[in-house]
Amino acid sequence: MNPRSIRIILSLLLFSGAFFSDSFLADADPVYYVTKGASWRYFKGTSKASSPDTTQWRTIDFDDSSWSTGAAPFGYGEAVPFGTELSDMRYNYSTVFLRREFVLGDPAGVDELKAEVHYDDGFILWINGEEVLRVNAPDNPAYDEFAPNTIEPLEETYDLPDPIDYLREGTNVCAVQVFNTTITSSDLVFDIAVYDPEGIDETPPVVTETVPVGGITVRTLNRITITFSEEVTGVDAWDLMVNGKEAAGLEGAGAGPYTFTFDEPPPGEVEVTW
Repeated sequence: MNPRSIRIILSLLLFSGAFFSDSFLADADPVYYVTKGASWRYFKGTSKASSPDTTQWRTIDFDDSSWSTGAAPFGYGEAVPFGTELSDMRYNYSTVFLRREFVLGDPAGVDELKAEVHYDDGFILWINGEEVLRVNAPDNPAYDEFAPNTIEPLEETYDLPDPIDYLREGTNVCAVQVFNTTITSSDLVFDIAVYDPEGIDETPPVVTETVPVGGITVRTLNRITITFSEEVTGVDAWDLMVNGKEAAGLEGAGAGPYTFTFDEPPPGEVEVTW
């Protein structure tokens, strides 16, 4: 038998989880925690969003699994490419409740937050149950309340309060209640982005694909291709070790794919590490 036809066992164990290194960390300016057009859990304001505690729906621990899922922008009656068109809102309900999670590594690293909002007519934004922004909203945010003033769709950017007071490590929740001005209103629009204008993305990139994958058997092995979940920088050929030996060549950029090339290892189990 030709020795080169013997299958090689790959142990790509380190490619199954999050990868993080200062040299691979990509600056993001700004860093978006919620983007325009994002997917949200939503509840039409035909009744209370949570009961008996009408504020529970704004908190992290609230179970919103029974709510519908839809993409922003939400609304109807405007020349907007709605992600979720609320065609039954007119004459039936005046508010919409929205929830979306985001994950944060180190809240202390977030110096400021801004909200870029496209809206008509009013809304309140809570983060982890803390009210951080109120625009053209009633004093009492009941499910059947109204925005006090009629406005045309606006796109505005707002400074949010000091984020250290309400952000937490791990899962955070943005909760929004959107208000129409009357039950007969001809339109409604809402979309929002929440971001750090001068932040550094501290969420580790994740290896999303390797070719070949770990734990399989192959006949030849002189290259491995890796794709990350986001753009990374500072990747070098010698970052990849094959049986303790640095890779010889590398091609790729951005999020990848990156193709590492190296001399064919001997038959048997091959250990691939960073």
